Amino acid sequence: MRTILCLLAALTVACSGTGPKTTGRVTKLLGGDASVALIRDAAITAYRIDGMGRGAGPGKRLHGYPVLQGPVDVDEESRAALASVLLDDGTYEWDSSKTCEFLPGVLLRYEADVPVDVLLCFSCDELEVFVGKRQVGHEDFDVRRPDLVRVAKRLFPNDPAIQKLTEQGD
Repeated sequence: MRTILCLLAALTVACSGTGPKTTGRVTKLLGGDASVALIRDAAITAYRIDGMGRGAGPGKRLHGYPVLQGPVDVDEESRAALASVLLDDGTYEWDSSKTCEFLPGVLLRYEADVPVDVLLCFSCDELEVFVGKRQVGHEDFDVRRPDLVRVAKRLFPNDPAIQKLTEQGD
């Protein structure tokens, strides 16, 4: 039944034209067509990471950042919300740049033989995308911060720093 509901929801979005507008630059940002397909359909796990702890040290690390919590399985509602945000050209501020230091707090892992990881920094509203160990993209997501904050709060309900995030930014 769940599969049928998911298919109906996908068909409704596809037929209504209200789905995300995935352009060539979104595809490039995310690392190619295979990454776009993963973000649309693959299972996701989420990790709470410490963006200030980059470098060597004990414990599990992802892209050099210490893992504070996870993996957390991402529910279907959150997966759909993330796909809507990440695949939409309107999410990104293509013609701007920031001087802040990238300090990600959440890592989303799209599971595959070569995983696609999306690191989210809520202090500067930027994300980085890795295909395997190779960084393939970096962009601002200011306009969709509220959506990403809601998902992060749902995924990490007992994390005080995540729960303090505001939808408008700090």
